[in-house]
Amino acid sequence: MKSKSLRQIPRCFVAIATALLFVGTSMAIESQTNDIKTTIAETLTRGTYTFNPTDDSFIGAEGEVNGLLPEMGLRNGGSGGYWAASPVIKFDVSSLPQQTSTLIVSAELYIYYFYQADNDPTGNPLVLYRFLDDWKEETITKGAMPAYENEQSAMTPAPGSIGVWISWNVTEDIQSFVSGSLINYGWILKDEHYWGGPNIPLMYLYSKEQGNNIPYLEVVINEPPSAPEIIGQINGSEGQSYNYNFIASDPEGQQIYYYIDWGDGQTIDWIGPYPSGTPQSFIHSWSERGTYIIQAKAKDIFGAESDWGTLTVTMPYSSAIPFQQFWERFFEQFPNAFPILRHLVGY
Repeated sequence: MKSKSLRQIPRCFVAIATALLFVGTSMAIESQTNDIKTTIAETLTRGTYTFNPTDDSFIGAEGEVNGLLPEMGLRNGGSGGYWAASPVIKFDVSSLPQQTSTLIVSAELYIYYFYQADNDPTGNPLVLYRFLDDWKEETITKGAMPAYENEQSAMTPAPGSIGVWISWNVTEDIQSFVSGSLINYGWILKDEHYWGGPNIPLMYLYSKEQGNNIPYLEVVINEPPSAPEIIGQINGSEGQSYNYNFIASDPEGQQIYYYIDWGDGQTIDWIGPYPSGTPQSFIHSWSERGTYIIQAKAKDIFGAESDWGTLTVTMPYSSAIPFQQFWERFFEQFPNAFPILRHLVGY
């Protein structure tokens, strides 16, 4: 029996070792996966990202399927909407991690305008509306088109010349798509200048099938500056002016504005811009004795704000104390001497 028990012990060890190896391997795989996810998020933290359409087409006459054409027509429908031509377009932005949604400072949709016919569309409001359901360029038609939002996502007036890019600011939509608060089904584009007569202006825009000057979406992801470091006198006298340096750095090297709250009801409201990482000096004085917290924020040219930087200062001296400079120097030389006297003179 003794030898049999001894033979069973190594088997237990093997089982335990195998279980530990499995757990360790699982943890290592999970850790590696998390590291990969973190790396992806970090590499997409800032910069400009360009996306090409996954689908584009235009809604024309009943039954037309236009998803494979190299151009998209854009025209107001006139009386009864019969002549309407409305481009539709969609982008896949799922490669942007959800946590970057709050860092998106701009998103612009660009479409190339290469020709116009019948009448001049200059100044016509070209309005984007967000689709509420999915669609494919191979199948979308006037009679098989999803509903779209009543409220416009963006509007741009038609330019006065051809051979130019037209852009729409879709920042709020892209932020919502990336955060997951809205589902991304793309947009429909409409010319909303009603034309009651014949020869309605017709604009021609390139689709992705053209191959050159195809539509694209440009997303700028930005990080806020660091919280300002505040450097200066932390003890002093009321009524005396002191100089304080404020330093913040922007990850993209953008210029910086500062907001400063001196803790006594006085503030400096977004002064700047200043170069990133360079100290900026401001002078302040406190009229009453007390302890104050200086708070400062920095923001970049896109409006991304930093956390608060703070510095606590104490103004214990009173200008009414006789021989104030003598006492200041005395207590600086003997910081632990005469605590009662120190309290009486307010230092």
